[in-house]
Amino acid sequence: MRICSRALLNCLHRFPADKNQIYRCLSEVGARHAVFVHGMVRELLGLHLVYDTREQQIDDVFYVARLILVLNAAANYEPIISLLPEYVLKHYRFLRAAASDLVAPIKVLEKPSASIAASSASSKELAGSTSDILLNAYERLQEVNREPTLADRNALRRLIVEDANAISAFNEPLAGAARFIASLCEISSALESLTQVVLRGGGDIRDASNIVHQELVRIRCAEHQFAGLPAEMASFLVEAGMFLSLLELLVEMTIAPERYAQIVMDIRAVVAEAESCWAAKGEPCDQATALISAILEPLECSTEESKKILSVGTFGHLLATHAPFLPNSFPDVGKIRSKWAQISEPNRDVAIEKPIRFVAGLPCAVKFVASLHNLTENDLRNLRVQ
Repeated sequence: MRICSRALLNCLHRFPADKNQIYRCLSEVGARHAVFVHGMVRELLGLHLVYDTREQQIDDVFYVARLILVLNAAANYEPIISLLPEYVLKHYRFLRAAASDLVAPIKVLEKPSASIAASSASSKELAGSTSDILLNAYERLQEVNREPTLADRNALRRLIVEDANAISAFNEPLAGAARFIASLCEISSALESLTQVVLRGGGDIRDASNIVHQELVRIRCAEHQFAGLPAEMASFLVEAGMFLSLLELLVEMTIAPERYAQIVMDIRAVVAEAESCWAAKGEPCDQATALISAILEPLECSTEESKKILSVGTFGHLLATHAPFLPNSFPDVGKIRSKWAQISEPNRDVAIEKPIRFVAGLPCAVKFVASLHNLTENDLRNLRVQ
């Protein structure tokens, strides 16, 4: 068997155009002589008895040839399966989908999918029952405002974040919704802390401007990081982003009142952007509508007869009395999914051994192969690699 496999691999090296015929021959040899292949699995796949074996590239024709030999033998002799590492099982599923005529089905590996399909009803019931945990966490987040001090409220929010992270780690169907609730905790904490600093003088107002900008980035990430957000939650994130932007402009108006004309234009731009987002994602709440009307009212009086302006005190009072609040309900909590991508090529281990060299004045491209999850068409158009 060893001589036969080496001869076929040598033919693959000499006649690469005939690889399909050689693959088919290896498939037949593995299926007919599975017991002999069993003793050569470690040698064929380069497995080590103690150390983990680095995953080999599926585009290596010689690795694919050896893999076809081993997998067809495993389909007829189950003890071989216990020797295969996890990445070989992943490559088996790939080859079954790409070339089912070359790789025979392994019954032991096909059974889990059938059992999962058979128990889909029970898994749905389990997901439905565990989603109540997230609803309870959201209700606790709403009840945080009953605490008398900011320190106590933030302490409770940190406990909710820990619970949400635990749910995310141990319950994959609800991981996206749990991460979203953790983001809501951080956003609520930031909104209250920044309001305390800017509107009530609880710290350096100049430093607050930088923190406001950082929290705006956090809100934008929450808006685009999750799929399946209910309209109420999407509307709240838009309101929170608008509130922080207005808070940032209030800081600028306090520090540089001579820039009043430009700040007024920025306020109009922030409101227009929020209204366009609401038109696409969901209607604003009554409090947000009242805040916009109250801010725009003095700005509309631009005639010479009217000397009414938006003063710093009025602006701050409006923001203090119209701070965003979380929606009363959290519908469809189980439908929220995280958007994520997994880069499969270039492989990290291979990239370390084979660094990419750039030559001055010459263009260089790097091929990326990635699996994208829960991304929309708009996300694909805006995709960037950092």
